[in-house]
Amino acid sequence: MFVTKSEAISILEKMKSEENVNRVMTYINRINAMSNAEWQKFATDNKLTVKAFVEEANRRIMQSPQKFIKLNDLVSYGITGDTLHIHLIPQDAHNLLNRQGFIYAEQELIGALENLRNMLIKDEKLSNIDKVFAVSGILHGPVQSIFDHLGFSTKSMKIEEAKHDKDLSYFYDMFKNSRKLGRAMISKEKLESDEWEQLVIARKKELQSKTRKQNREDRDKAD
Repeated sequence: MFVTKSEAISILEKMKSEENVNRVMTYINRINAMSNAEWQKFATDNKLTVKAFVEEANRRIMQSPQKFIKLNDLVSYGITGDTLHIHLIPQDAHNLLNRQGFIYAEQELIGALENLRNMLIKDEKLSNIDKVFAVSGILHGPVQSIFDHLGFSTKSMKIEEAKHDKDLSYFYDMFKNSRKLGRAMISKEKLESDEWEQLVIARKKELQSKTRKQNREDRDKAD
């Protein structure tokens, strides 16, 4: 008996991790684009039993493992296909927020995004990238607001609601032990635009003003 289309997709869903999610979703989308009859012919022609499909899926997903490159204490990134994926390391993020606060965290994210923007503009090897994407169990509340301030399209919800959401359900298995789940996305076109650059310049000034105010308040309390 050869693997059915629904079985193949179910197998792939269980193989997802934060590191390989883009590759797995690309594979799933290719299968979904086929009709049941087309899939059955493909599976028959290639003698894809469940065991054979698992072996093939592992080979495809692991043949070019994604490596995350650290940009600073808050952000690392990896690239899969046409997506540049921002990775927020929860433990690092929590430690950073407890130590420095959300103003510093936003400054760190701005610095990382500016570096990524320059890379996307200058590096021809990244010409196929069309979006920058982040998904995390901490991307809600104040962290979500940071991405909102920087022009991202964001969404967050309780983990049980995310299980049934068309955008976030893909990531449920990876973050099912989290209380909430959120995602943020910005197009390469928007990130490279003059409008985004001006938005960031204005936001930096706001953050600097808030930092000066906080420093004055801290000095007053110390006195």
